[in-house]
Amino acid sequence: MKEVLIILDGLMEEQLDFNPTSWCDFSVLNRDLDSLNCIFNLLGYSSNQFEIGERAYYEALANGISLQENEVVLRCNIVRVEDGKLVDFTGGRLPSNIESILQEIHVPDGTLYAGDTYKNLLLLKNFSSDIKLYPPHFHVGEDLDTLIPKDWRLQKLMKDSKAVFNQHGLNGCMLWPWGLSTVVHLPSFYDRYQKVGAVVSGIDLVAGMGLALGMKSIKPSLATGYENTDLVQKLEVALSLIQEVDVLIVHINGLDELAHQKDFAGKLAFLEKINTQFILPLVNQLSDTMIYITCDHRTDSKTGKHEVGKVPMWEIVLEK
Repeated sequence: MKEVLIILDGLMEEQLDFNPTSWCDFSVLNRDLDSLNCIFNLLGYSSNQFEIGERAYYEALANGISLQENEVVLRCNIVRVEDGKLVDFTGGRLPSNIESILQEIHVPDGTLYAGDTYKNLLLLKNFSSDIKLYPPHFHVGEDLDTLIPKDWRLQKLMKDSKAVFNQHGLNGCMLWPWGLSTVVHLPSFYDRYQKVGAVVSGIDLVAGMGLALGMKSIKPSLATGYENTDLVQKLEVALSLIQEVDVLIVHINGLDELAHQKDFAGKLAFLEKINTQFILPLVNQLSDTMIYITCDHRTDSKTGKHEVGKVPMWEIVLEK
């Protein structure tokens, strides 16, 4: 019997009332309550038992960036600063040619990889992994003097990037490296379970997690990670891929994003869309399959934050 695991990121919150098969908790003691820790725990790779590194490593894998043992990879936001303070961790309104602007920034002994709008990756050789770095989204409004990393290479990169952005009218914008990760070594999904697995996800993090576990990982071309994602295409990819594997993992991210935006009505509407355009058609077209539907963590639409608590698990048995 094949298995399908559907992860509805950030589904559960206090305002919702479900009657699932069971209740679960995929949070990890003394670890961040986020998708990296919770999804790996859900898959049997608790970060209290395995060294899972940071998100940047998996995002690099998803973008075809291979990391050597003497290299590190960092997330590298475009942020905006004003009057000596960090004021926007997304850089504000960025132009469509931002990738060509990034190519003008010199990186000493490293490479800058353009990503989605303000999100980029920075690969550095022979760099200390002990440098204190600050996630920009946690420090908006704070003084730069207390946040600038104590490393000359990163300081130069940030200063040079500010000058390049200013030349293009992006006054106050600069690069902000954070979330450093080294190479991660995890036992493959097959070695752990003797089952061939695959992942379908529209976000780099989860796609890269699948690759790190030796699984085939597909990012559908119309999958956005938001509520405008094409669920019909994701369904088509899932139905095709399940024929090749024992276990298929499908990640849908938009509910989490809507909750972060405190849009409960939008979250409900997208949940209905998931049900009608993905889950019901999947159930109707499969047989001899066990389907599990759950979420990694709770994301509350009132606070816009991840919340501690149990999450639902539905189990659907499809006979031959």
